[in-house]
Amino acid sequence: MLSKGLNPVCFVEYVDVHTAAYAKQFLHGKIIGTGERGGIRIEFAKTKMCE
Repeated sequence: MLSKGLNPVCFVEYVDVHTAAYAKQFLHGKIIGTGERGGIRIEFAKTKMCE
């Protein structure tokens, strides 16, 4: 978990694209914890992560 300004940022690596797409579809906009700032925003990486 990192901080980008006032917003926490987290990176998650999935085993395959299908699982990542399902997680994005299911979790985008969900409220986690207190949810004071609204739902979470999920985006696919713009570049491939190093292995």
